[in-house]
Amino acid sequence: MKPAGRGPWRLSVRQSFGAVAALGLAATVVLGVLARQALEREGEALAEVHRAAQALRQHLEADMMHDALRSDVLAALLAKTPEDSARVREQLVEHAANFREAIATNGKAQLPTALASALGEVVPALEAYIALAEVLVAQAATDPKQASARLATFDDAFTTLEGRMEHVSDGLEAYATAVGQAAERSRFDQERELLLATLGAAALLTLLAWLLTRSVVRPLTQLTHAAEALSCGTVADEVSFRASNELGALADSFRASQAYLAAVVDGVEAFSRGDFSRVPAPRGQADALAHSLSSAVAAFRHVVAQNGRVITAVRAGDLSARGDEGTLQGEFQRLVQSANAMVAAVATPLSSATQALERAATGDLTARMEGETSGQFARMQQTLNGALSAISQSLREVREAGGQVRSAAKEIQATSHSVADGATRQAALIE
Repeated sequence: MKPAGRGPWRLSVRQSFGAVAALGLAATVVLGVLARQALEREGEALAEVHRAAQALRQHLEADMMHDALRSDVLAALLAKTPEDSARVREQLVEHAANFREAIATNGKAQLPTALASALGEVVPALEAYIALAEVLVAQAATDPKQASARLATFDDAFTTLEGRMEHVSDGLEAYATAVGQAAERSRFDQERELLLATLGAAALLTLLAWLLTRSVVRPLTQLTHAAEALSCGTVADEVSFRASNELGALADSFRASQAYLAAVVDGVEAFSRGDFSRVPAPRGQADALAHSLSSAVAAFRHVVAQNGRVITAVRAGDLSARGDEGTLQGEFQRLVQSANAMVAAVATPLSSATQALERAATGDLTARMEGETSGQFARMQQTLNGALSAISQSLREVREAGGQVRSAAKEIQATSHSVADGATRQAALIE
Protein backbone atom coordinates (compact mmCIF):
# COMPACT_ATOMS: atom_id res chain seq x y z
CA MET A 1 0.00 0.00 0.00
CA LYS A 2 1.46 3.38 -1.00
CA PRO A 3 2.26 5.61 2.01
CA ALA A 4 0.39 8.88 2.31
CA GLY A 5 1.92 11.89 3.98
CA ARG A 6 0.48 14.96 5.56
CA GLY A 7 -0.09 16.60 2.20
CA PRO A 8 0.23 20.29 1.28
CA TRP A 9 -2.51 21.44 3.64
CA ARG A 10 -2.69 21.34 7.39
CA LEU A 11 -6.40 22.00 7.46
CA SER A 12 -9.23 20.08 8.96
CA VAL A 13 -11.66 18.35 6.63
CA ARG A 14 -14.28 20.99 7.37
CA GLN A 15 -11.78 23.76 6.69
CA SER A 16 -10.69 22.07 3.46
CA PHE A 17 -14.25 21.82 2.18
CA GLY A 18 -14.92 25.36 3.39
CA ALA A 19 -11.86 26.66 1.54
CA VAL A 20 -12.89 24.88 -1.65
CA ALA A 21 -16.42 26.21 -1.32
CA ALA A 22 -15.14 29.75 -0.65
CA LEU A 23 -12.79 29.66 -3.64
CA GLY A 24 -15.56 28.23 -5.80
CA LEU A 25 -17.88 30.99 -4.63
CA ALA A 26 -15.18 33.58 -5.31
CA ALA A 27 -14.66 32.17 -8.81
CA THR A 28 -18.42 32.30 -9.37
CA VAL A 29 -18.54 35.92 -8.18
CA VAL A 30 -15.64 36.88 -10.46
CA LEU A 31 -17.34 35.18 -13.39
CA GLY A 32 -20.57 36.96 -12.48
CA VAL A 33 -18.82 40.34 -12.35
CA LEU A 34 -17.10 39.71 -15.66
CA ALA A 35 -20.35 38.55 -17.19
CA ARG A 36 -22.12 41.65 -15.89
CA GLN A 37 -19.41 43.91 -17.26
CA ALA A 38 -19.59 42.06 -20.56
CA LEU A 39 -23.35 42.49 -20.63
CA GLU A 40 -23.01 46.19 -19.83
CA ARG A 41 -20.48 46.67 -22.63
CA GLU A 42 -22.65 44.60 -24.91
CA GLY A 43 -25.62 46.75 -23.94
CA GLU A 44 -23.69 49.92 -24.65
CA ALA A 45 -22.57 48.56 -28.02
CA LEU A 46 -26.12 47.50 -28.87
CA ALA A 47 -27.42 50.90 -27.76
CA GLU A 48 -24.96 52.58 -30.07
CA VAL A 49 -25.91 50.25 -32.90
CA HIS A 50 -29.57 51.02 -32.22
CA ARG A 51 -28.80 54.73 -32.16
CA ALA A 52 -27.01 54.48 -35.50
CA ALA A 53 -29.83 52.42 -37.00
CA GLN A 54 -32.43 54.86 -35.65
CA ALA A 55 -30.54 57.81 -37.07
CA LEU A 56 -30.24 56.08 -40.41
CA ARG A 57 -33.95 55.27 -40.37
CA GLN A 58 -34.82 58.89 -39.51
CA HIS A 59 -32.58 60.10 -42.28
CA LEU A 60 -34.21 57.75 -44.76
CA GLU A 61 -37.58 59.07 -43.68
CA ALA A 62 -36.28 62.62 -44.12
CA ASP A 63 -35.04 61.68 -47.57
CA MET A 64 -38.51 60.37 -48.40
CA MET A 65 -40.01 63.65 -47.18
CA HIS A 66 -37.49 65.42 -49.39
CA ASP A 67 -38.91 63.61 -52.40
CA ALA A 68 -42.49 63.98 -51.10
CA LEU A 69 -42.16 67.80 -51.03
CA ARG A 70 -41.10 67.80 -54.66
CA SER A 71 -44.09 65.60 -55.47
CA ASP A 72 -46.33 68.06 -53.62
CA VAL A 73 -45.01 70.93 -55.75
CA LEU A 74 -45.57 69.01 -58.96
CA ALA A 75 -49.06 67.96 -57.75
CA ALA A 76 -49.92 71.61 -57.04
CA LEU A 77 -48.93 72.59 -60.59
CA LEU A 78 -51.19 69.84 -61.93
CA ALA A 79 -54.17 70.56 -59.64
CA LYS A 80 -57.44 71.22 -61.56
CA THR A 81 -59.75 72.33 -58.81
CA PRO A 82 -59.44 74.36 -55.62
CA GLU A 83 -60.09 71.22 -53.66
CA ASP A 84 -57.05 69.55 -55.23
CA SER A 85 -54.94 72.59 -54.41
CA ALA A 86 -56.17 72.59 -50.79
CA ARG A 87 -55.40 68.86 -50.43
CA VAL A 88 -51.89 69.42 -51.81
CA ARG A 89 -51.29 72.25 -49.32
CA GLU A 90 -52.35 69.98 -46.46
CA GLN A 91 -49.96 67.28 -47.63
CA LEU A 92 -47.21 69.85 -48.01
CA VAL A 93 -47.65 70.99 -44.42
CA GLU A 94 -47.58 67.41 -43.16
CA HIS A 95 -44.53 66.44 -45.23
CA ALA A 96 -42.64 69.57 -44.22
CA ALA A 97 -43.35 68.89 -40.54
CA ASN A 98 -42.18 65.28 -40.87
CA PHE A 99 -39.07 66.44 -42.73
CA ARG A 100 -38.16 68.95 -40.01
CA GLU A 101 -38.93 66.42 -37.23
CA ALA A 102 -36.69 63.71 -38.74
CA ILE A 103 -33.76 66.12 -39.17
CA ALA A 104 -34.33 67.58 -35.67
CA THR A 105 -34.45 64.09 -34.11
CA ASN A 106 -31.08 63.19 -35.66
CA GLY A 107 -29.75 66.55 -34.55
CA LYS A 108 -30.59 65.68 -30.94
CA ALA A 109 -29.09 62.20 -31.18
CA GLN A 110 -25.63 61.56 -29.76
CA LEU A 111 -23.89 61.24 -33.11
CA PRO A 112 -20.24 61.78 -33.94
CA THR A 113 -19.14 65.41 -34.34
CA ALA A 114 -18.67 65.13 -38.13
CA LEU A 115 -22.21 63.80 -38.56
CA ALA A 116 -23.63 66.46 -36.26
CA SER A 117 -21.84 69.15 -38.29
CA ALA A 118 -23.13 67.66 -41.57
CA LEU A 119 -26.67 67.66 -40.17
CA GLY A 120 -26.19 71.28 -39.18
CA GLU A 121 -25.38 72.10 -42.80
CA VAL A 122 -28.57 70.37 -43.93
CA VAL A 123 -30.90 72.60 -41.86
CA PRO A 124 -30.46 75.89 -43.83
CA ALA A 125 -30.88 74.11 -47.16
CA LEU A 126 -33.87 72.27 -45.71
CA GLU A 127 -35.59 75.47 -44.61
CA ALA A 128 -34.90 77.14 -47.94
CA TYR A 129 -36.23 74.12 -49.80
CA ILE A 130 -39.42 73.97 -47.70
CA ALA A 131 -39.99 77.73 -47.99
CA LEU A 132 -39.63 77.62 -51.73
CA ALA A 133 -41.98 74.62 -51.94
CA GLU A 134 -44.61 76.48 -49.89
CA VAL A 135 -44.33 79.54 -52.18
CA LEU A 136 -44.65 77.45 -55.33
CA VAL A 137 -47.65 75.51 -54.02
CA ALA A 138 -49.41 78.72 -53.02
CA GLN A 139 -48.54 80.43 -56.33
CA ALA A 140 -49.67 77.39 -58.34
CA ALA A 141 -53.21 77.95 -57.05
CA THR A 142 -53.28 81.58 -58.34
CA ASP A 143 -50.68 81.78 -61.12
CA PRO A 144 -49.67 78.36 -62.40
CA LYS A 145 -47.48 79.81 -65.20
CA GLN A 146 -45.41 81.93 -62.86
CA ALA A 147 -45.06 78.96 -60.55
CA SER A 148 -43.93 76.76 -63.43
CA ALA A 149 -41.39 79.41 -64.41
CA ARG A 150 -39.81 79.18 -60.93
CA LEU A 151 -39.66 75.38 -61.02
CA ALA A 152 -36.03 75.48 -62.19
CA THR A 153 -35.06 77.41 -59.06
CA PHE A 154 -36.89 74.80 -56.97
CA ASP A 155 -34.99 72.04 -58.74
CA ASP A 156 -31.70 73.73 -57.86
CA ALA A 157 -32.76 73.87 -54.20
CA PHE A 158 -33.79 70.23 -54.44
CA THR A 159 -30.39 69.26 -55.88
CA THR A 160 -28.51 71.29 -53.27
CA LEU A 161 -30.44 69.69 -50.42
CA GLU A 162 -30.11 66.26 -52.01
CA GLY A 163 -26.32 66.56 -52.09
CA ARG A 164 -26.17 67.51 -48.47
CA MET A 165 -28.61 64.74 -47.57
CA GLU A 166 -26.51 62.19 -49.46
CA HIS A 167 -23.41 63.37 -47.61
CA VAL A 168 -25.21 62.83 -44.32
CA SER A 169 -26.58 59.48 -45.52
CA ASP A 170 -23.09 58.28 -46.44
CA GLY A 171 -21.80 59.36 -43.06
CA LEU A 172 -24.64 57.61 -41.25
CA GLU A 173 -24.07 54.41 -43.22
CA ALA A 174 -20.36 54.48 -42.46
CA TYR A 175 -21.13 55.24 -38.81
CA ALA A 176 -23.63 52.34 -38.61
CA THR A 177 -21.12 49.99 -40.25
CA ALA A 178 -18.33 51.06 -37.91
CA VAL A 179 -20.59 50.74 -34.88
CA GLY A 180 -21.72 47.27 -35.97
CA GLN A 181 -18.14 46.14 -36.50
CA ALA A 182 -17.13 47.58 -33.15
CA ALA A 183 -20.03 45.79 -31.47
CA GLU A 184 -19.01 42.54 -33.14
CA ARG A 185 -15.39 42.98 -32.00
CA SER A 186 -16.57 43.85 -28.53
CA ARG A 187 -18.78 40.76 -28.43
CA PHE A 188 -15.89 38.60 -29.59
CA ASP A 189 -13.54 40.14 -27.00
CA GLN A 190 -16.11 39.66 -24.27
CA GLU A 191 -16.76 36.06 -25.26
CA ARG A 192 -13.01 35.43 -25.27
CA GLU A 193 -12.62 37.05 -21.85
CA LEU A 194 -15.51 35.04 -20.45
CA LEU A 195 -14.14 31.86 -22.01
CA LEU A 196 -10.69 32.48 -20.56
CA ALA A 197 -12.17 33.34 -17.17
CA THR A 198 -14.35 30.22 -17.28
CA LEU A 199 -11.39 28.05 -18.25
CA GLY A 200 -9.32 29.64 -15.50
CA ALA A 201 -12.07 29.06 -12.94
CA ALA A 202 -12.50 25.48 -14.18
CA ALA A 203 -8.74 24.90 -13.93
CA LEU A 204 -8.70 26.39 -10.43
CA LEU A 205 -11.64 24.28 -9.31
CA THR A 206 -10.06 21.20 -10.91
CA LEU A 207 -6.84 21.87 -9.03
CA LEU A 208 -8.78 22.37 -5.81
CA ALA A 209 -10.75 19.18 -6.44
CA TRP A 210 -7.48 17.32 -7.06
CA LEU A 211 -5.97 18.70 -3.86
CA LEU A 212 -9.14 17.84 -1.96
CA THR A 213 -9.09 14.35 -3.43
CA ARG A 214 -5.45 13.97 -2.47
CA SER A 215 -5.99 15.22 1.07
CA VAL A 216 -9.36 13.53 1.76
CA VAL A 217 -10.25 10.76 -0.67
CA ARG A 218 -6.84 9.04 -0.77
CA PRO A 219 -6.62 8.66 3.01
CA LEU A 220 -10.20 7.38 3.06
CA THR A 221 -9.31 4.89 0.33
CA GLN A 222 -6.31 3.70 2.34
CA LEU A 223 -8.43 3.36 5.46
CA THR A 224 -11.09 1.51 3.44
CA HIS A 225 -8.54 -1.02 2.18
CA ALA A 226 -7.20 -1.51 5.70
CA ALA A 227 -10.75 -1.92 7.05
CA GLU A 228 -11.51 -4.52 4.35
CA ALA A 229 -8.33 -6.38 5.26
CA LEU A 230 -9.30 -6.18 8.93
CA SER A 231 -12.74 -7.60 8.14
CA CYS A 232 -10.93 -10.58 6.54
CA GLY A 233 -8.87 -11.11 9.70
CA THR A 234 -5.67 -9.30 8.70
CA VAL A 235 -4.53 -6.91 11.43
CA ALA A 236 -1.06 -6.18 10.01
CA ASP A 237 -2.15 -4.05 7.01
CA GLU A 238 -0.28 -0.78 7.56
CA VAL A 239 -2.06 2.59 7.63
CA SER A 240 0.72 5.11 7.00
CA PHE A 241 -1.38 8.26 6.58
CA ARG A 242 -0.73 10.90 9.24
CA ALA A 243 -2.19 14.37 9.53
CA SER A 244 -3.31 16.89 12.13
CA ASN A 245 -6.95 16.94 11.00
CA GLU A 246 -9.96 14.68 11.48
CA LEU A 247 -8.65 12.12 8.97
CA GLY A 248 -5.35 11.97 10.87
CA ALA A 249 -7.27 11.37 14.10
CA LEU A 250 -9.29 8.65 12.34
CA ALA A 251 -6.08 7.02 11.08
CA ASP A 252 -4.55 7.17 14.59
CA SER A 253 -7.68 5.57 16.04
CA PHE A 254 -7.59 2.86 13.37
CA ARG A 255 -3.94 2.12 14.12
CA ALA A 256 -4.78 1.93 17.83
CA SER A 257 -7.60 -0.51 16.98
CA GLN A 258 -5.20 -2.59 14.91
CA ALA A 259 -2.68 -2.67 17.78
CA TYR A 260 -5.42 -3.64 20.24
CA LEU A 261 -6.71 -6.42 17.97
CA ALA A 262 -3.14 -7.63 17.38
CA ALA A 263 -2.68 -7.83 21.17
CA VAL A 264 -5.94 -9.77 21.45
CA VAL A 265 -4.84 -12.16 18.68
CA ASP A 266 -1.48 -12.66 20.39
CA GLY A 267 -3.26 -13.31 23.69
CA VAL A 268 -5.59 -15.85 22.06
CA GLU A 269 -2.64 -17.62 20.41
CA ALA A 270 -0.84 -17.74 23.79
CA PHE A 271 -4.08 -18.97 25.40
CA SER A 272 -4.23 -21.77 22.83
CA ARG A 273 -0.73 -22.82 23.95
CA GLY A 274 -1.74 -22.74 27.61
CA ASP A 275 -0.04 -19.41 28.38
CA PHE A 276 -2.61 -17.23 30.15
CA SER A 277 -0.14 -14.46 31.06
CA ARG A 278 -0.34 -12.70 27.66
CA VAL A 279 -4.09 -12.30 27.60
CA PRO A 280 -4.70 -8.50 27.43
CA ALA A 281 -6.40 -6.93 30.40
CA PRO A 282 -9.65 -4.98 29.76
CA ARG A 283 -9.09 -1.28 29.12
CA GLY A 284 -12.34 -0.28 30.72
CA GLN A 285 -15.91 -1.27 31.34
CA ALA A 286 -16.76 -0.87 27.65
CA ASP A 287 -13.96 -3.22 26.49
CA ALA A 288 -16.33 -6.07 25.69
CA LEU A 289 -13.79 -8.10 23.70
CA ALA A 290 -11.14 -8.19 26.46
CA HIS A 291 -13.82 -8.79 29.09
CA SER A 292 -15.15 -11.73 27.07
CA LEU A 293 -11.64 -13.14 26.61
CA SER A 294 -10.91 -12.73 30.34
CA SER A 295 -14.20 -14.47 31.12
CA ALA A 296 -13.21 -17.33 28.83
CA VAL A 297 -9.81 -17.58 30.53
CA ALA A 298 -11.48 -17.55 33.97
CA ALA A 299 -13.92 -20.25 32.89
CA PHE A 300 -11.09 -22.37 31.52
CA ARG A 301 -9.09 -21.86 34.72
CA HIS A 302 -12.15 -23.04 36.65
CA VAL A 303 -12.42 -26.12 34.43
CA VAL A 304 -8.73 -26.87 34.96
CA ALA A 305 -9.10 -26.37 38.71
CA GLN A 306 -12.14 -28.61 38.93
CA ASN A 307 -10.60 -31.37 36.85
CA GLY A 308 -7.30 -30.99 38.74
CA ARG A 309 -9.09 -31.43 42.05
CA VAL A 310 -10.81 -34.56 40.76
CA ILE A 311 -7.56 -35.99 39.36
CA THR A 312 -5.77 -35.31 42.66
CA ALA A 313 -8.53 -37.09 44.57
CA VAL A 314 -8.46 -40.05 42.16
CA ARG A 315 -4.71 -40.32 42.48
CA ALA A 316 -5.21 -40.39 46.27
CA GLY A 317 -7.70 -43.22 45.84
CA ASP A 318 -10.83 -41.13 46.38
CA LEU A 319 -13.16 -42.02 43.53
CA SER A 320 -16.08 -40.12 45.04
CA ALA A 321 -14.70 -36.67 44.09
CA ARG A 322 -16.58 -34.79 41.35
CA GLY A 323 -16.06 -31.45 39.60
CA ASP A 324 -18.52 -28.56 40.15
CA GLU A 325 -20.65 -28.22 37.00
CA GLY A 326 -23.17 -25.67 38.22
CA THR A 327 -21.01 -22.55 37.68
CA LEU A 328 -20.12 -23.45 34.07
CA GLN A 329 -21.97 -23.34 30.78
CA GLY A 330 -21.72 -24.81 27.31
CA GLU A 331 -18.61 -26.74 26.34
CA PHE A 332 -16.85 -25.91 29.60
CA GLN A 333 -19.70 -27.51 31.52
CA ARG A 334 -19.65 -30.53 29.20
CA LEU A 335 -15.88 -30.84 29.73
CA VAL A 336 -16.32 -31.10 33.53
CA GLN A 337 -19.29 -33.41 33.00
CA SER A 338 -17.11 -35.64 30.82
CA ALA A 339 -14.41 -35.75 33.50
CA ASN A 340 -17.02 -36.61 36.13
CA ALA A 341 -18.47 -39.27 33.86
CA MET A 342 -14.99 -40.71 33.28
CA VAL A 343 -14.35 -40.94 37.04
CA ALA A 344 -17.80 -42.48 37.51
CA ALA A 345 -17.07 -44.96 34.73
CA VAL A 346 -13.91 -46.02 36.61
CA ALA A 347 -15.41 -45.85 40.09
CA THR A 348 -18.49 -48.00 39.33
CA PRO A 349 -16.71 -51.21 38.23
CA LEU A 350 -13.99 -50.72 40.86
CA SER A 351 -16.66 -50.31 43.54
CA SER A 352 -18.41 -53.45 42.29
CA ALA A 353 -15.08 -55.34 42.32
CA THR A 354 -14.29 -54.06 45.81
CA GLN A 355 -17.66 -55.19 47.13
CA ALA A 356 -17.18 -58.64 45.61
CA LEU A 357 -13.73 -58.99 47.16
CA GLU A 358 -14.99 -57.77 50.54
CA ARG A 359 -17.74 -60.43 50.51
CA ALA A 360 -15.26 -63.06 49.44
CA ALA A 361 -13.00 -62.01 52.31
CA THR A 362 -15.84 -62.74 54.71
CA GLY A 363 -16.21 -66.21 53.23
CA ASP A 364 -19.01 -65.46 50.78
CA LEU A 365 -17.54 -67.03 47.72
CA THR A 366 -20.80 -66.52 45.83
CA ALA A 367 -20.07 -62.81 45.48
CA ARG A 368 -19.46 -61.61 41.97
CA MET A 369 -18.55 -58.32 40.27
CA GLU A 370 -21.93 -57.05 38.99
CA GLY A 371 -22.92 -54.60 36.27
CA GLU A 372 -22.36 -54.13 32.54
CA THR A 373 -18.77 -53.34 31.65
CA SER A 374 -16.66 -53.08 28.55
CA GLY A 375 -13.05 -53.00 27.53
CA GLN A 376 -10.49 -53.53 30.28
CA PHE A 377 -13.23 -53.41 32.90
CA ALA A 378 -14.96 -56.32 31.17
CA ARG A 379 -11.67 -58.27 31.25
CA MET A 380 -11.24 -57.36 34.92
CA GLN A 381 -14.81 -58.43 35.64
CA GLN A 382 -14.28 -61.68 33.77
CA THR A 383 -10.97 -62.39 35.50
CA LEU A 384 -12.22 -61.50 38.98
CA ASN A 385 -15.42 -63.45 38.63
CA GLY A 386 -13.43 -66.35 37.16
CA ALA A 387 -10.99 -66.27 40.04
CA LEU A 388 -13.80 -66.25 42.58
CA SER A 389 -15.49 -69.12 40.78
CA ALA A 390 -12.21 -71.07 40.71
CA ILE A 391 -11.62 -70.46 44.40
CA SER A 392 -15.16 -71.53 45.17
CA GLN A 393 -14.73 -74.68 43.05
CA SER A 394 -11.42 -75.52 44.74
CA LEU A 395 -12.93 -75.12 48.15
CA ARG A 396 -15.82 -77.41 47.17
CA GLU A 397 -13.32 -80.03 45.97
CA VAL A 398 -11.37 -79.68 49.23
CA ARG A 399 -14.55 -80.16 51.22
CA GLU A 400 -15.44 -83.21 49.17
CA ALA A 401 -11.92 -84.69 49.66
CA GLY A 402 -12.16 -84.03 53.41
CA GLY A 403 -15.46 -85.90 53.50
CA GLN A 404 -13.90 -88.83 51.75
CA VAL A 405 -10.97 -88.82 54.19
CA ARG A 406 -13.35 -88.79 57.12
CA SER A 407 -15.29 -91.72 55.65
CA ALA A 408 -12.07 -93.73 55.16
CA ALA A 409 -10.94 -92.90 58.68
CA LYS A 410 -14.22 -94.10 60.02
CA GLU A 411 -13.90 -97.31 58.03
CA ILE A 412 -10.32 -97.77 59.29
CA GLN A 413 -11.48 -97.10 62.83
CA ALA A 414 -14.29 -99.63 62.46
CA THR A 415 -11.87 -102.18 61.06
CA SER A 416 -9.46 -101.49 63.89
CA HIS A 417 -12.22 -101.97 66.40
CA SER A 418 -13.22 -105.23 64.69
CA VAL A 419 -9.62 -106.52 64.69
CA ALA A 420 -9.21 -105.58 68.33
CA ASP A 421 -12.43 -107.35 69.25
CA GLY A 422 -11.29 -110.46 67.34
CA ALA A 423 -7.92 -110.48 69.07
CA THR A 424 -9.54 -110.12 72.43
CA ARG A 425 -11.82 -113.03 71.77
CA GLN A 426 -8.98 -115.18 70.57
CA ALA A 427 -6.93 -114.35 73.62
CA ALA A 428 -9.77 -115.33 75.81
CA LEU A 429 -10.19 -118.65 74.06
CA ILE A 430 -6.55 -119.41 74.48
CA GLU A 431 -6.79 -118.85 78.19
